[in-house]
Amino acid sequence: MAASLVLMINSAVLGAEDDSPGALLKESLRLMEAKKYNDAAAMMYRYLEMVVDSNADRVIAIAQDIRFKLATILIEENRLEEAADVLQDYIEKPLCKFPRQGMKMLATCYYEIGKPETPDGSPDKAAFEKCVTAIENALEYNENPVVVVKAVSEEDDKNANVLAVSEEDDPEYTQDELVLLHLTLGEALYGLKKWAECIDPFTYVIEKTTEEQRKGYAIMQVVNALIEIPDFARITDWIPQLYRTEARYDIRVNLALMNAAAALYDAGEYDSALPLYRMIVPRDELIAFQKQKIR
Repeated sequence: MAASLVLMINSAVLGAEDDSPGALLKESLRLMEAKKYNDAAAMMYRYLEMVVDSNADRVIAIAQDIRFKLATILIEENRLEEAADVLQDYIEKPLCKFPRQGMKMLATCYYEIGKPETPDGSPDKAAFEKCVTAIENALEYNENPVVVVKAVSEEDDKNANVLAVSEEDDPEYTQDELVLLHLTLGEALYGLKKWAECIDPFTYVIEKTTEEQRKGYAIMQVVNALIEIPDFARITDWIPQLYRTEARYDIRVNLALMNAAAALYDAGEYDSALPLYRMIVPRDELIAFQKQKIR
């Protein structure tokens, strides 16, 4: 719907001189190079509409390249819902050269669409559900792309061969990318109040990340999830790990400690609650640490 509206509004952009696919393609790339992203997107939509019925491998490959570029500039312009639609199309069609990157971008789009507008707001549950699915698909494909190739080959052997070849251009996710994907997965599941399900991806982040702040944040989210379940026995296992990271100077972490201590106290677990209250960093110490980091 959004794409059709863009096409109608921008139908006069090209002008009457030449609206052949080749001219549209050339002009869209020129506009993209000039960082005139909205005009470039309009051209790319028109090009894709003109070649949608082509069965020529070369045209299909070019169209896929344009979809990837189009998604990139739509993200740049914060047109995330459009970008998600384009990326979904890109991933599903043959001659997808960068499936892993496409899946990662798709997940990011859905996560950004789903995020609450304010800290106390509610997430877009439909977008977060799509985010979870996109990340699970990405992680599964990263581990075993043959599964996807086989699934495609049942419909079209040629498409399967193309996907297999694309592995050379689309390397496996780096460890940093995997950490970010698991962190995003954990956040989306947490936003959906799937407390038990979010613990595994956050645990992956805790075990694999090299950043102390990120590790502390993931531990904090695990603690928050365990409070919601509730599973107080496991909370007391995680808190010491949290306190050994620099994240203990993060105000969010201290709020998590307060919440955990209050939950334990309300449940009558006084012996477990008291050490958590003692772990809360005094305000002056928090401020001193932040000032030291700025220097």
